[in-house]
Amino acid sequence: MSKQTLELITDPDMYLFIDMAKRGGMSFIGHRYAEANNKYMESFYPTKESSYLMCFDANSIYSWAMCNPLPVGKFKWIEIKKKGKFMSKMLKEKSITFRRM
Repeated sequence: MSKQTLELITDPDMYLFIDMAKRGGMSFIGHRYAEANNKYMESFYPTKESSYLMCFDANSIYSWAMCNPLPVGKFKWIEIKKKGKFMSKMLKEKSITFRRM
């Protein structure tokens, strides 16, 4: 055994958030039409809110997760205004990887 101490999640909202996020199996969400609006496009409208289209191809997520350290404590919510910095830090640390399609 690892003898690792696991911190219990005491915040009911956080527990429900994690519990409701558990998924399994294959899923696909498709829409017939999607439109992006950002500065990298010829048809950019600066008066409209910027938006992007993303496609994620994720395979073997479970086996990948089993090869990486799992969270054991210090669970906390991330404020929306700090979310961008958090994602940038994760990408720099290569905690998460994205592949361009």
